[in-house]
Amino acid sequence: MHPTPHERSGLTLEAPPKIACKNCGTPFAGRYCNHCGQRADTHRITWHYIWHEIPHSVWHVDKGILFTLKELFIRPGYTIREFLDGKRVNHYRPLALVLVLGTVLTFLVHSLQVDMMEETQKAMREVTGLGEGGSQRVQAFQAEVNAFAEKYRNLIQIFFLPVTSLFTWWFFRKKGLNYPEHLVTNTFLMNFSLVVSIGTILLFKAVGGSTAAYSLVQSLGMLVALAYTMWAFVQLFRGRVKPWSAALRAAGASLASMVAVIVLAMLVGIGYALFVLVPEAKKQKEVQRTTPAVHAPLPKK
Repeated sequence: MHPTPHERSGLTLEAPPKIACKNCGTPFAGRYCNHCGQRADTHRITWHYIWHEIPHSVWHVDKGILFTLKELFIRPGYTIREFLDGKRVNHYRPLALVLVLGTVLTFLVHSLQVDMMEETQKAMREVTGLGEGGSQRVQAFQAEVNAFAEKYRNLIQIFFLPVTSLFTWWFFRKKGLNYPEHLVTNTFLMNFSLVVSIGTILLFKAVGGSTAAYSLVQSLGMLVALAYTMWAFVQLFRGRVKPWSAALRAAGASLASMVAVIVLAMLVGIGYALFVLVPEAKKQKEVQRTTPAVHAPLPKK
């Protein structure tokens, strides 16, 4: 063996001392643990740490929530493409971000006392010219649906992700992404939709909170979300699909998924009517038919 330059010069390099990671206990040398990524210079928490960490956590845009949101706003398709290709260390996980933004939206809805389902139904009644109508049982069912949708908003949106992803996968089939990758893609896009919903709520309250105002901001929000989805898929499939084709495919997938969601909701409503409302109505009619009528006593002469 030939001596190394350091051996010929009589110099020997000592390995840097190892320390035990305070998070996982693994011995390591350097600034970060090679097992869990914990920083080596973890000091005792002091006031200096607090005053440094708060603004760093809130405004730090090199990684985490703000970084992911910033990237989704300025280059959504490229950001998703990079995430799918493996550049993930700086990004907040898309599903976790959905839960965070969904929690913020739910907090705003309850704090500002906005019933989005009820406002949507009011807007539809004004457009169609139909009154509330219906039996008390139907109205009670609508109220139950509204309460359920408001309470489990996040879970409902996550539940419909596979439906949306099925359509985007079908419209972009044989274009390089599998179904799980479409799930991740649409989870990222849902985060933008949640930001739009948050903006819709704030704008709705800012312009007066009327049903007409809700119809306006809701329509604007839907148009913005659709245009954003088309833009994101144009970027995502850049070099694989022509831009105009990617935009049309994205629009078609979005509209098809909306129709599918409406159809599923209608099927649930029809099922409830057939198996709950109709039997109850028959039972009430049967009770009325078998119950003898009580006549008021004739006045005495």
